[in-house]
Amino acid sequence: MFSYFQTMVDDNSDFFYTYRVDEEGRLKDVLWVDARCRMAYEEFGDVVCLDSTYLTNEYKLPFCNFVGVNHHGQTIIFGCALVRRETVETFEWVYSNWLGCMNNKTSVAILTDQDPAMRKALKTTMKGTTHRWCIWHILQKFSTKLGKHPNYPELKVDLESVVYDSLDIEEFERRWAEVIKKHECETDEWLEGLYGERDMWIPAFVKHLFWAGMKTTQRIESIHSFFDGYLSRHTLLCEFVERYCEALEVRAAQYYKNKRRDPLKYPLQTAYQRVFI
Repeated sequence: MFSYFQTMVDDNSDFFYTYRVDEEGRLKDVLWVDARCRMAYEEFGDVVCLDSTYLTNEYKLPFCNFVGVNHHGQTIIFGCALVRRETVETFEWVYSNWLGCMNNKTSVAILTDQDPAMRKALKTTMKGTTHRWCIWHILQKFSTKLGKHPNYPELKVDLESVVYDSLDIEEFERRWAEVIKKHECETDEWLEGLYGERDMWIPAFVKHLFWAGMKTTQRIESIHSFFDGYLSRHTLLCEFVERYCEALEVRAAQYYKNKRRDPLKYPLQTAYQRVFI
């Protein structure tokens, strides 16, 4: 894998990679960012989604993706990492090295799931970045956390209405209190915890910031499905990065093909696109 990394560096000096090993010389974590990713982040790095749920290979190394959106609304990659453990210290290492690769340019906002390790690491490494939780992941937990409530279907509809339809903080506070009282959920610890962290996921609390149309990390699913034909749990480390790069080359070729078919849909020729193609 590192031989392939070095080949990539020899071919393009903007290819970046770093790794670390434990006391016995075993690989712990590895991060790489190619030239396309670095150029993409320079132009479209205002909002970043971070996900570590794609796959865990037989080496038990979760695959982490930094993902964003370009000016055509297309999903783009800002970098990838394989990590041994999803701990605060690990994510601090990943974030700090990734930022260093990006000339320490922090994004305006970052979107993740509710992983507490990610949250703590972001507080120390990206202090100027607003952190938001994926609202989809939270709403998906309604059935398991609230499913036993006698009026669960109505409770779910009422809560989702409060979350999505409240236009400002005052309206959310008022409507949330009304729903909690209506369904007698004052003692529900899970809902109480969500309310205590409302500034992390309720749209009314973060709508003043630019989010590139993202409220969830589901956009990363398109990256996941794209890699499915190239990566699996059984992909060897010596094959992993090469297949990853192969997938990106195919993606670039598809973009170029679409551009030739419909040039009006892709009218701008930015520096990112020149590198991407």
